Amino acid sequence: MYLKCLKIRDFFYCRGGQPPDNNLDINTLDLVSNGSIKWFNSNLICLVILFTFCGVIIHESGHYLIAKILGYNPIFRYDSVLVLHDTKFIQAELPTATDEFRRTVKFDYFLIILFGPIANILLGSIGTLFLFVNKTKIRKGVISPFITIFGLISLYWLRQPIVLVINLFQVYFLGNLLPNSDEVFISVSLEYAPLAISFILGLLGLLFVLFSLTFFPIISRIYLIINVIIGGIIGLILWFKFVGPILLS
Repeated sequence: MYLKCLKIRDFFYCRGGQPPDNNLDINTLDLVSNGSIKWFNSNLICLVILFTFCGVIIHESGHYLIAKILGYNPIFRYDSVLVLHDTKFIQAELPTATDEFRRTVKFDYFLIILFGPIANILLGSIGTLFLFVNKTKIRKGVISPFITIFGLISLYWLRQPIVLVINLFQVYFLGNLLPNSDEVFISVSLEYAPLAISFILGLLGLLFVLFSLTFFPIISRIYLIINVIIGGIIGLILWFKFVGPILLS
C-alpha cells in the first residue's frame, strides 16, 4: 500500500511505503506531508543559521590567524579584525620609516585581507569535494550527518556571489565607487578594476554552488535553496544585530 505519494517527473516522494518502481528518494521523504510538498524545515533553517554564524567567524579567523602569524596583535570583533592600531602600522606612517619597511607592512596587510575570503573559499571547496566523492550515495538518497554537514560547508562559497551583489548595489544605487569589501581592496592592491575580483570570485562561487546542487534531485534543490536563503538571511541579521555584538564586541 502506497500512502501519500507524490510523483514529480521520474521521482516518487512517499510516506508509508515504497513506491511502485522502488525509485525512492529517501532524502526528500520529509518534503511530503498529507500529499503536498512541505517546503519549510525549521530544523534545517536553524542549522543554516548556525552555519551562518560559523561562516562569519571562520572568515574573520582567516584575517586574525594570518595577522598573528605575521607578528601583529589583531583584535577579533564580530564584524572585523582590527590591526591598524598595531605598532608596525604606526611606525610605517612615520617619516623615518624606510621604503622597504613600508612595503613589507603594506604586503602584510594585503595578506591579512586576502586570507579572510580564502578561509571561506577553502572550506567551501572542501565541502564541495566531499559532496562530489559521495555523489552516488546522495543520488540514492543516503544522506548521512556528515553529508549534511559538508553540504552546508560547501555553501560557504555563497559568500562570494553575495559580496558581488552587495558591491554592485553600492556602486550603482548608492554611488559608492569603492565599496568597503575585502575583494575591492584586493583588486585595487593588484591594480585591477575595483570590482574585478568580486566578479571573478562571485561567478566562481555561483558555479561551485550550482555544481554542488546537481548532486541532488531537482525537488531537493528547490527545497534546499528556499531553506538556505531563509536561514542565511535570518542568520546574518541575528549575528550582526544581536548575537555578534553580545559575544564579540
